Amino acid sequence: MGVSLVVNGTFNHEYDLSRISIQEAQSLNVTDIADLKGNIISLHKNDTPNPAWIVSGKWNLVYIPGNNTDVNSTMQNVKFNASLVMSSIDGTDSHRHRIADFKLSNLTFLHANVIIDGAFNMTTTGDKDVLDNDIVNIPARIQIPNLKTIIIEIENKQIKEHFGGTPIYGKVD
Repeated sequence: MGVSLVVNGTFNHEYDLSRISIQEAQSLNVTDIADLKGNIISLHKNDTPNPAWIVSGKWNLVYIPGNNTDVNSTMQNVKFNASLVMSSIDGTDSHRHRIADFKLSNLTFLHANVIIDGAFNMTTTGDKDVLDNDIVNIPARIQIPNLKTIIIEIENKQIKEHFGGTPIYGKVD
């Protein structure tokens, strides 16, 4: 009896197609990224297959609304900063990086994802043999999938593959 009720209910059920069963992704715009911030926690390798460095820190993305809707105004009003600590896995070495002076070159909203292209300056403190103290105009791409995580891809050649040739990962608070 129970089986026949299930079979009958399955084949004779009228579905309500006016409701969407899968939530559609909302398109984003620049106001959605106005004050995003979060934590960095990422593992990076050197020339071995094992992790060699832990990168941790804080980041923030700020959009300061301008008086007009001109694209050039938007470009100047998006700011990205990060403060990173890079520590060796065994805890014997560490140094700091400060990412600042971000200059946006392109901002793309693709469904629920944000892609931010630009360049920034990076200051390094700590072990002086790691990188030059100040490196300017480093090309980078910042992706923020679903406003939940962050992926920072940095031009490796200019920073001597310092992050092991891999992106820096983090979370949105």
